[in-house]
Amino acid sequence: MATDLTDIAHADRILASLSRRHYFTDRRVQPKRAGEAGQSGQVEQARLAYQYHPLFRSFLLARAKESLPETQLQHVQRRAADLLTEAGSLEDTVPLLCTLEDWDQFADVIRAQGATLVAQGRTLTLQDWLSRLPSDMIEQDGWFQFWQGMCVLPFGPVQSRVHFEQALGLFKSRHDANGVFQAWCSVVATFLYGWGNFAPLEEWIAEAVLDHNRLTDVPQYNFVSLWAALLQGDLPLAAQHAETASI
Repeated sequence: MATDLTDIAHADRILASLSRRHYFTDRRVQPKRAGEAGQSGQVEQARLAYQYHPLFRSFLLARAKESLPETQLQHVQRRAADLLTEAGSLEDTVPLLCTLEDWDQFADVIRAQGATLVAQGRTLTLQDWLSRLPSDMIEQDGWFQFWQGMCVLPFGPVQSRVHFEQALGLFKSRHDANGVFQAWCSVVATFLYGWGNFAPLEEWIAEAVLDHNRLTDVPQYNFVSLWAALLQGDLPLAAQHAETASI
């Protein structure tokens, strides 16, 4: 990656020398992503990475801003962001995209990784990423509203319901059947997490029937089981189906 970024063929040897001589450079071994193959075609288990000391890094960044033309600096940052994205180092990519104010590419990263971050329980990371986006982008994107709701669902079900309802409206306007279904399931889940007033569920069940009849390509998932459990008043069973259907 260092060679690709700098066009210096022996960049790896320079970094190794800095690390060996303790010049504010640490060498670390990082695990490769699952299924990633090296030049030999064999799947490798680890790769070397170098990291500057934070103070040294700050010094180098300050010097770069002083000595490089803005367009050249942005070109280097853009290239670094692309290389990091290709390597799967998304948490290192995000600060660069924010510095470049490349909100479209940043939004693509969130759309691609949102479900994975939630599945891994990394909702704080997802919430931090969403907070960096311009507010108008979040307000106009159903999935951003949906992910905001998922981030606060476990401890703020009423607050998350607002996001899910907004996401549902956006998905309907764009005829996004999968989004409609997931947002509806998540609205139902907010009542189950809150375990308070269940009276509004009747209205949501009626809306689900309308959406199901109108959007014939809505994924089935656990729709029938969830709907039946709610009608029967079997809320524990409904919670089980809602948890599966909303992810």
